Amino acid sequence: MKTSAGSGITEASYDLALQVFRLTQKFFRDGPDVLADELRQTALRVAGHLGEEGGRHRDEARGAAARMEALLIAARDLEYLSPEDFQRIRAGYREIAARLQLSSSRRAPWARQGEAEADEQ
Repeated sequence: MKTSAGSGITEASYDLALQVFRLTQKFFRDGPDVLADELRQTALRVAGHLGEEGGRHRDEARGAAARMEALLIAARDLEYLSPEDFQRIRAGYREIAARLQLSSSRRAPWARQGEAEADEQ
């Protein structure tokens, strides 16, 4: 499942989502954890937006990837994530955001405007 956002970006976001789910399992030792829920939902949001037909929701995916960074920093500072896990997952989301930014800047301005108008309908 590839989108117009770039080769393999949907697969990479899905792989990162699986890693986030595995890492956050340990957050639930004492019951539900809001941070773990937010990390999981945001990870799925990135993958979901990229998986939408035609990659029409690249901006939303980029925004969710940026939100993920803030959540990861909180998880690291609370010592829920090891420094190594934090760096690996953060680097993955930064790569996705950079690829989405590059993809967005390559589209003609009139194409971006047409997408915005289609989204409003």
